[in-house]
Amino acid sequence: MSQTDNIKNLCIKCKQEKSTILIRQAKFCTNCFNINYVNKFKSNLSKSGSPAVDIRADIMVAVSGGANSMSLLSLISDFQLPKASLHQKYNSLSIGHIDESTLFPLSPENSIMEEIKSYPFKLETRKLEDVFNPELYHSFYKTHEKGILFY
Repeated sequence: MSQTDNIKNLCIKCKQEKSTILIRQAKFCTNCFNINYVNKFKSNLSKSGSPAVDIRADIMVAVSGGANSMSLLSLISDFQLPKASLHQKYNSLSIGHIDESTLFPLSPENSIMEEIKSYPFKLETRKLEDVFNPELYHSFYKTHEKGILFY
């Protein structure tokens, strides 16, 4: 392997470690990728703006169990746990999950639920088939003069 090949395989950020992650044409080592990932998340979170008065919103993270939603949950929880109380942007965090095991019987629903339950946040989970049960509709929405509000 030539010196040119070694340079091409170096991390674009630190230029010292061998690249292990390729995003578009950018090559990162694992450490630089993690730092970049967290910093981009913080940057996007701060762009959401703060209200004029110091009132923090309640948020719900929809978690499917896939890599993207689990990663988002992990990032948000890092900034929401009590140890980071000075930096909390939101009042409370809850997790929303739709159980699709009726539709996908071979899905790893139990392992997804175990992973989600490991976080110290309120969990709201519904079975997919509950959408078709008219007796449960009243617990999902209420009417308002402007239409139906889901909550």
